[in-house]
Amino acid sequence: MREFKKADQSLVSVGVDLANFYDKQNHAAFIDAVNSIDDEIACKCVGRHSLGPEPLIEFVLSHPDISIALSVGLWMLRGVEKFIRYTVDETSKKIGDEISDILSGKLRQIVSSYKKYQSGDERPIQIQIIVLNDINLILLMRIDRDEEFPSINLNKLTTEMEKYGDLLQQAEEVTFARTGVDDWEFQYLKTRKGEVIGSSECYKRTTQQLQRIQKDSKSDD
Repeated sequence: MREFKKADQSLVSVGVDLANFYDKQNHAAFIDAVNSIDDEIACKCVGRHSLGPEPLIEFVLSHPDISIALSVGLWMLRGVEKFIRYTVDETSKKIGDEISDILSGKLRQIVSSYKKYQSGDERPIQIQIIVLNDINLILLMRIDRDEEFPSINLNKLTTEMEKYGDLLQQAEEVTFARTGVDDWEFQYLKTRKGEVIGSSECYKRTTQQLQRIQKDSKSDD
């Protein structure tokens, strides 16, 4: 199981793959741009074993109030209470909305800088947001080159979470993917026992991808 850790003492870190830049100079220029947006954001490299990996930006968030903004802090009460709606605690909701707006603005600027310095790959950019907490929350989204970083609809995200309330009490890590304009769809979760539980659609996509890989492998022989 992959472990997500915050970079040093930073509450937000940005990870990119050097393979997605023309050269080290463009990568360095991107880091400078991130530092100009917020010099407390840490930058790191995310290495992937592929000749042509899709463009990727990985955000790791470890601020406790960000967890509230993305509903993680309200999933359970001491691990025994039922799943709770984000809208129950109006104070937490207000704090969450404010932080979410500020954070979204910074992420939007970072994604814009990434497009400026990234190589001329026209494929959609894969964005992965990891919120570190007792239950790590992973949000996946794809954006086109001409698309801005989208705002996260917290109510719709929480509504999707609620469907799996009992199941989430067993989770160590859970992944949701953005669909359409601002809807979210459960993908899979990893339990504290090391089990993986996924949606039928996620399983279907994984099977199709494995079949394509096997077919490409046979054609290369």
